[in-house]
Amino acid sequence: MLGERIFMNRNNIPIPPEHLRMSHILSALAGISMIIAIIGFVTANFWLALGGWLLGLTFKMWFVDRMVWLYEIMSKSIPEYQAWAIGPGQVDRTVSSLASGDQQEGPPDA
Repeated sequence: MLGERIFMNRNNIPIPPEHLRMSHILSALAGISMIIAIIGFVTANFWLALGGWLLGLTFKMWFVDRMVWLYEIMSKSIPEYQAWAIGPGQVDRTVSSLASGDQQEGPPDA
């Protein structure tokens, strides 16, 4: 989900061109596969429907994998995305505990 947020924010913060290109290709292939699946459903052709659906699912999972990869790359170089890994409200506490040298065991107090 975080990779998709980065992808949707690509107009404000550019993403690597290879990820942009592959995401468009994989989305197009998933869409074409689902059209094939719909044709198989409408014509009552089980194998065409199953094949199209499985192919569409495969391309969509590949797309999700690319989004995880995109998040991993972008979260290392963009401070806004690095903060997502820490979580809201924990940034100040983490920074102050690192500055003071305190190290707590377990979750922070609410």
